[in-house]
Amino acid sequence: MNCRKLIIASFLLLILASQFIACAGMSDSYNYDPTKYYATFLVINTESGKNALEKMKLESVADNMTIGPVEYYTPGSYNYEPLIRKLTQNKQVRLLWLIAPMREVIEMQNIANKIEFKGAVRYMPILPGYSQ
Repeated sequence: MNCRKLIIASFLLLILASQFIACAGMSDSYNYDPTKYYATFLVINTESGKNALEKMKLESVADNMTIGPVEYYTPGSYNYEPLIRKLTQNKQVRLLWLIAPMREVIEMQNIANKIEFKGAVRYMPILPGYSQ
């Protein structure tokens, strides 16, 4: 009976260790320089979104921001919170760009407020179904 408990305990420890390693691997993979401030981008994955992204990157550089991570989302998806959390988790992020249709920008802004993002939020509204 003790052998069986030992096997079960070992198995549970193995599961916990694998979960810990998996979570550790999910940490922020972007290398932030602590001497710089970053702009990050949540962008609808359309041609017009990608075109607007390039313009907003130039605007951010003109504002002395370093270009940080970009996350694309599929049109019609509505679970923005994990993406916004990922983009804003580092304290060096001072600007979050939302490049999306206006109705989605409103929801995204509400999420940024909910998670208490302290940086600025700017947006570039994209017309739904419009490609440049």
